[in-house]
Amino acid sequence: MFDNIPSVLPHIRSGKVRPIVSTGARRLPLLPDVPTVAEAGFKNAESVSWFAIVAPKATPTEIVGKLHAEIVKAENQPDLRQRLYELGAEPVGNSPDEAAAHIRAEITKWEKVIKESGAKVAD
Repeated sequence: MFDNIPSVLPHIRSGKVRPIVSTGARRLPLLPDVPTVAEAGFKNAESVSWFAIVAPKATPTEIVGKLHAEIVKAENQPDLRQRLYELGAEPVGNSPDEAAAHIRAEITKWEKVIKESGAKVAD
C-alpha cells in the first residue's frame, strides 16, 4: 500500500507494517534505513504527500500576506515543529507564489500520469 507518513508511522513503529521504500526524493529522517523508490530502481516515481492552506482566488493580496505571516509564525514555534517532525511531516512555509507554483506543477505532473494510465473516474 502507499500511504502518507503521519498515517502509517504508528503502524511501522508497532511492527504491524514494514516499509519497503519511501516515495520521496531523499530518505526520511525518521526512517533512515528505508530506501527511496529511486534507490530501489524506480526512477521518476517520486510522489510525496503535501498539505497547503489556501484561500479563495479573489482574496486580497494584503489578506493573503497577513495569513501567510501568521502561518509561518505558527509553524516556526518549536513545539509545533517538533510535533510535526514526530509525525513525519516537514513544514515548508514557502511563499504564496511558491505554493501556487508547486500546486500547478503537481497538477501538470499528475494530469500526465492519469492520461497515460487511461484511468477513468466512475460516476
